[in-house]
Amino acid sequence: MTKQTLGADGGFAFKGIDPAQPVSLRVRYPQLEHFATLGRWFVPGYGRDDISIDMRPHYFNSDGHAPDPKTARFVGPRVPSPDSALYEPHSRQYWPGGSQVQEYDSTTFTNNHGYQDSDRFFDNPDHCVRLASTGGSDMVALQVRAFEKFNIILEESLGIALGKCVEVISAGADNGDLGTNYPRIRDYTSKFNVDHTLVSMASGLVYQVNPQMLHDGLGFDPENSALPNFYYDKSGSFTFRAASPVYPVFMSKPTHPEYVKGIPFGYTLSVPFDVMPDPGKEAFRYWTEIVRYIEQHHPGQKFIFHTGIDQAQCRKGCETTLTLADGRTVPAGAKIYAKDVTEYCQKNDYQCINPTFSDAYGEMPNLLTFEFDGHYSPLGHQWLAQQLTGPLVDILRAASR
Repeated sequence: MTKQTLGADGGFAFKGIDPAQPVSLRVRYPQLEHFATLGRWFVPGYGRDDISIDMRPHYFNSDGHAPDPKTARFVGPRVPSPDSALYEPHSRQYWPGGSQVQEYDSTTFTNNHGYQDSDRFFDNPDHCVRLASTGGSDMVALQVRAFEKFNIILEESLGIALGKCVEVISAGADNGDLGTNYPRIRDYTSKFNVDHTLVSMASGLVYQVNPQMLHDGLGFDPENSALPNFYYDKSGSFTFRAASPVYPVFMSKPTHPEYVKGIPFGYTLSVPFDVMPDPGKEAFRYWTEIVRYIEQHHPGQKFIFHTGIDQAQCRKGCETTLTLADGRTVPAGAKIYAKDVTEYCQKNDYQCINPTFSDAYGEMPNLLTFEFDGHYSPLGHQWLAQQLTGPLVDILRAASR
């Protein structure tokens, strides 16, 4: 890596560069990396004076108007997808957001299978290290352009660190907990013979694998849900259940109950295990059963669970104190949830990665999520890839020994 400072006129020059070798040119300001308009990587050739880095915001909302969700355009599969994709392959999707202020103007494109990703092929002639990546809307990432997604950035950082080709194959769905994404693992990522499967373990995804919390938190009837899920059938067998096409008829208003007085519904999984309400513990148990089911029916996934969106969203409020009905005080928040995940993974011998917390990303312009929308910003995707690279390198190197 070679660094240079910008001249007063915004110009720059690098010497001793092999013109036939691919290079990547980038500016970091203030924390976000901006790339050359030729692409993240390009072959420089000789005597170029047409290389520029555009650092202007991709979208700027001067009057702070709200997005109009009615302008969204999504192209679903024209025929049932053999890969359990939710979009038509090679189609354009448009999503302006749904929060109180429009923060992005996002046009994304699906790959040859119908996922927001680069084109992917089941054969692996270059013998690349292959990882699958699945999760919820944080991993679908409709808010950013495809090349800004963390999986594309992670391919680069892992490839450089390992000195070999790496693919990080993206597959996920909005509200995509591990159970909801089982069809994508079954019908898509398992076909790539991946080395590991990364799974976003956001607290908002884990709770909904518990049928009770799914009903209380989202208003879905578990037996007729918009989300595929798992349940215990009459014989006691753990069974997968597909989404219901008539789910709206069975929906009810979410109640968000306090299962333990003093612990709001949103903190059910974000308090220590010794005071965690039973439905929260049950959600973790369901997660474990889903892992066992997938490993039994589709061995070789080698799951790596990671947090990140909780760390990114909490900003400077990552830990708080709750007061229970009996007067006891308990810590709560994203930091406690991360500790719970660490404890859970150690207990079950799972590989898990918890990105670090930092106040450096607690204020504009360095927020890791869009200020109002809550999904990863371009900086958030870069941060997540950076946070996962080191631990994944260690895991992959250990596996190859």
